[in-house]
Amino acid sequence: IRLTTLGHNWKAISLFAGAGGCSLGFKYAGINMIKAFDNSNAAIETYNKNFGEGVCQNVDLSTCDFQKTRDSLNLQRGELDLLIGGPPCPDFSIGGKNKGKDGERGKLSKVYVEHICTLSPSFFIFENVKGLIQTHKHKVFFDELVVLLEESGYAIDYKLLNALDYGVPQDRERVILVGIKKDFFKSIYKTEYISGLKWYP
Repeated sequence: IRLTTLGHNWKAISLFAGAGGCSLGFKYAGINMIKAFDNSNAAIETYNKNFGEGVCQNVDLSTCDFQKTRDSLNLQRGELDLLIGGPPCPDFSIGGKNKGKDGERGKLSKVYVEHICTLSPSFFIFENVKGLIQTHKHKVFFDELVVLLEESGYAIDYKLLNALDYGVPQDRERVILVGIKKDFFKSIYKTEYISGLKWYP
């Protein structure tokens, strides 16, 4: 689907952007990646070779003031269309140490949610490993994040998806959580959002 056919200049920001694999899919869909952030110089170099010099910048997302970042991009609250993010997953991985939300990387999932609330995009995507919803203590944390997002005005749904089902030759399961502003949800689905409602295909 080329979103440009809808007559809107779609703007997106990517956090924990890595080398840009996720961003590339949205670029192919016609979305303008106006800025990206990561803390790996090697990943940033690769990202910028694909998206343009300076698009991805080295930032410590655990301490970054995204209200200032939003202002520097001349964006008013709510003007951003899409926020993309896959916070580091080792602390939730079934094969890892299971430090969860208290791990140095695990804490960044809450940070990502806080940035969503600050930037207030129309839509967002949150990607992580299946342990986030399949291990009890991590699921409790995940549910807390969902409540925060709902209280910030988002209709929320999520699924465990496997890359194999989408033409990728890799058996890789990931939780994909999608959020849409509740007014957009109502205009699309012609009904009010109720917490826990399963709505995306």
